[in-house]
Amino acid sequence: HLVPGTPTFFPALLAHVRDLAPPSLPVDPVVFQSILRCLIAGEKHLLLRAPEQDVRLVVKLAFLV
Repeated sequence: HLVPGTPTFFPALLAHVRDLAPPSLPVDPVVFQSILRCLIAGEKHLLLRAPEQDVRLVVKLAFLV
């Protein structure tokens, strides 16, 4: 059960997203949390840096969120 504000909220949300994500999309917790914080802040910009080989995965994750 997801209860915002509890210590188990983010780990439970991340587990839920991983369950729903396609196996080809490894969900990185740092990237996921950064995107969520940006969405919560509203009207903000987020720059994500990633090694060249990870750019496609980061783009997929950002698009799905």
